[in-house]
Amino acid sequence: MKNIIDNRTKSVSIYLKDIKLEDFATLMLLSIFLVVLIASSFKVIISARNNYDIFNVELKGLEEIRAKNEELKRELAYVTSDEYKLLYLRDSSALGKPEEQLYSIKEDLFKAEEKIEYYDISEKVDYTDWWVSLLIL
Repeated sequence: MKNIIDNRTKSVSIYLKDIKLEDFATLMLLSIFLVVLIASSFKVIISARNNYDIFNVELKGLEEIRAKNEELKRELAYVTSDEYKLLYLRDSSALGKPEEQLYSIKEDLFKAEEKIEYYDISEKVDYTDWWVSLLIL
C-alpha cells in the first residue's frame, strides 16, 4: 500500500516538474477567462430576470391603459349621441317638454354664527377631573 502511495506522489512530482512557465501562464489566462465567462453568464441571467419582471409590470400597465381607452371610447360615443345632446341642451337651457312643468328653486344663503363657550374654572377647587374640561370644549 505504501508503495502505491509513493508511486503516486512520484508521478505527481514528475508532473509538477514538467510544468513550464508558459503553461502556467496559459493555465492562469484560461482560468481567468472561465471566471469572467461564468460571471458574465450569471449577469446575463440576472439581467434577463429583471427585464422579464419589468416587462410584466409594463404589460400590466398597458392592459390598464387599454381598459381606460375602451372606457373613454364608450364615454365619447355616449357624449356624441343625440340623446346626450338633447339632455345637455334641456339641462343647460332650462327647456322642457310640453307636458313637463319646470320649477326654479333659489336657496337663501345664511351664515351660521358659531358661539364658542369656554369652561369656567375660576371657581374650581379640585382639578382631579381636568380631562372633563377637554370634553366640554
